[in-house]
Amino acid sequence: MGTIYAAKDAPKVELKNGMLPSCMYKVGIDFPAGEYKVTSNGGDSYIEVSRDSSHNMSSIISNDLFTGDRYIQVSDGQCLKFFNCEVKIK
Repeated sequence: MGTIYAAKDAPKVELKNGMLPSCMYKVGIDFPAGEYKVTSNGGDSYIEVSRDSSHNMSSIISNDLFTGDRYIQVSDGQCLKFFNCEVKIK
C-alpha cells in the first residue's frame, strides 16, 4: 500500500542500492532526465511514461508490460510510473 503526498510535501526520493523502487516519480524533480535501465523483479513488470500525474489514458506517452530489462528515455516534467521493477539511477 502506498502513501499519497501533495508534490510540495513529498519526501525526498531515497535510492536503494542506486535503484528507484516501484512508484510514480516526476522527472526533473525526483531524478534527472535521461536514459535509464529498468530491471524486472521477476514475472510481469509494468512501466509507463506520461505527460502528467493525472492517470488519464490520454496522458500516456509510452507503456510496456515486460520481463527482463528495458531502457527508457525520459524528459523533464514527465512522470514515470512502474511496478514490479526497479530503475537504475547510478
